[in-house]
Amino acid sequence: MTKGFYLPKADAERVTWLKNFATRLPNYSTKYGLAPSDASNMQAAADFLAALIPLHQAFGDYRKSLIEYKEGMMESTEPRTLPQPPVIPPGFSTAPAAGIFGRVAEIVNKIKAAGTYTTQDGQDLGIEGPEQTVASAGDTKPAISLRPGGEGQVEIVWKKAAFAAIEFELSLDGGATWTFLGMDTSPNYTDSTPVTAAQKRSYRAIYRDGNGRVGQWNDVASTTVG
Repeated sequence: MTKGFYLPKADAERVTWLKNFATRLPNYSTKYGLAPSDASNMQAAADFLAALIPLHQAFGDYRKSLIEYKEGMMESTEPRTLPQPPVIPPGFSTAPAAGIFGRVAEIVNKIKAAGTYTTQDGQDLGIEGPEQTVASAGDTKPAISLRPGGEGQVEIVWKKAAFAAIEFELSLDGGATWTFLGMDTSPNYTDSTPVTAAQKRSYRAIYRDGNGRVGQWNDVASTTVG
């Protein structure tokens, strides 16, 4: 077991996290020698992002509705109403200094470096990442998908992992016989095997590092070309 990063990835979840952090931080200012401004700055940042994230979403929705309005006005005879842009809240222009989560990291690092730090404090502040199970290299296998390329080619879509490269094999008889197709170090890979007739192509992949193949072959993906 290992611990993941304490900050969530999604914007809305980060706002919720920062609100908790800002609310609880004053309780630990003395214990961890934090400046009085640290807590107030975090609270201001939390309030700002709590207003900014919904505003960002609102403008995204407005852009979509404006595109729909434009397309409707160009292509349809149905009456249309021009969508109205979101209203920016009064006083919203008063923003904290940029680099909010950089300052968060500085405070978190100071707290965790203190000799008085406890996991219980970290859990209360939300700075202890969740427990994660790390799969062994032997259990690792790529996930691939296929999409059409130009002139009968097949593009193999794959994701980069913590390995040097990926190896592909091709089968033209439903997986009875596999032949080396190629290796790649960055997504994606295009199979340019000439198409002479309609045929089913099956693909499998395995990661590689400096010592050879790593993990297992992926679940086979197949498509018909020609």
